[in-house]
Amino acid sequence: MYTRQQLTIVLQLALGALLLLTVGVSCAPTAPAKPTVVIAAPPSGTRTTAGSEVEVQSVATDAQGIARVELWVDGNLVANSPLLSPQTTYNVVQRWTATTPGAHTLQVRAYNASGAASDPTAISIEVIAALAQATQPPPAAQPTAPLPPPTQVQPTAPRTAPTSPPTKPPPSPVPTRVPPAPTAPPTAPPPPACPGAPVLGTFTANPATITAGQSTTLSWGKVENATNVSIDQGIGGVATPDSRTVSPATTTTYTLTATGCGGTVTKQVKVTVNPAPTTVTLILTGQWDSPEWGATTLLHNTNNNQVVGVYTWDDGMLDGLFNPSNRRWDFKWWEKARGKTYYDAQVNERGVGYVIVSPDGKAMTGKWRYESSSDWNGNWTATRK
Repeated sequence: MYTRQQLTIVLQLALGALLLLTVGVSCAPTAPAKPTVVIAAPPSGTRTTAGSEVEVQSVATDAQGIARVELWVDGNLVANSPLLSPQTTYNVVQRWTATTPGAHTLQVRAYNASGAASDPTAISIEVIAALAQATQPPPAAQPTAPLPPPTQVQPTAPRTAPTSPPTKPPPSPVPTRVPPAPTAPPTAPPPPACPGAPVLGTFTANPATITAGQSTTLSWGKVENATNVSIDQGIGGVATPDSRTVSPATTTTYTLTATGCGGTVTKQVKVTVNPAPTTVTLILTGQWDSPEWGATTLLHNTNNNQVVGVYTWDDGMLDGLFNPSNRRWDFKWWEKARGKTYYDAQVNERGVGYVIVSPDGKAMTGKWRYESSSDWNGNWTATRK
């Protein structure tokens, strides 16, 4: 049998060994960055004629290097521009022949050397039917004036000598060719009248407040009377309506800008970013003072979060597991514990309990009860010495 003084010495030696095994909190790796891509031309809302070739110029950037750029039209891949060796900045022109009248969505995606894809950037192109070419009718045939009939020469009596030279017939008239009247070329339709200033729909962030490391979704409605729509903070040209997921590191204001023949209109939304909470590793090892149970000594094994200890009230012992996520320690207690396990103690001298540890690790508050009781019998509190 150990004396109380010997048991205290053993526990203090074990405390020192466990303190040497305490490990720190590791930091989570940051997610790799994605490439960015911006459509430089044509502006969103551009009109073109069916059968025309549209040149889409884009600029992609990435610290690891751009490996390829893809052009998609209405969800179909129409152009792929790979690089023999990745470049941190890639300015490329890709072509698409517009054949079907109507509105079409053009998207550009960039991939870096690691295979990470950018968020797609998009514009809207309207294709109109080609005008029919006017044809010039052939000139109408002009009527030709009829030639006069030949002059009948009446026979005359023979003469010994002519008194005058014979009369020549008059020359036939030459018909005059009248050129056809010129046909006026077809007149191009006049340009449409300016409908006015751009009209912006909604522009929101959901959620509007996040914690550093989290994401939010920007959403915007249809924009009318605009030839170009873009968002700052590196997003660039966008189609409408649409949405984009962003992860700002600090509080950021995003500006939606629409430009057209009627001027420029903007709308803003603010995303508030709160700093990430600091994680504190709680270790219960040490000396505690409990008004209900007396001086308490705890040993915390951080490898498996098992906490054991002794308290002076009636030679009690403690054994349980600590949950760092909610700072709760659930334990068994038993008294007159020298040389005894929990199951060796009398039913009225053993039971269970729990405490919640304060965020700073300096106090704990909880409840205890006998094993045979279904209700809590009292409080269990302690403060670190």
